[in-house]
Amino acid sequence: VAVSRLVQDLQAREPGLNIAVLGDFNAEPTEAAVQTYLDAGLSQAMESTTDDAKTLTHSSGRAIDFILVNANLRADRVPG
Repeated sequence: VAVSRLVQDLQAREPGLNIAVLGDFNAEPTEAAVQTYLDAGLSQAMESTTDDAKTLTHSSGRAIDFILVNANLRADRVPG
């Protein structure tokens, strides 16, 4: 929660700032640990196009590792 507040504060103070939060969340996108960041305005940097690609972040077959970015950084992303 503290990091998501920091992200929101940074975006409010410096609207043009690129922000990324990344790591092993040990939680899937629907769980509170990830949803907190999504609610703060971040989204996944890499969006998969198939169900198989969504499970590649962990040997358990779950997507629990993320690179989350704000809208500014998403706009600067180079696909591929």
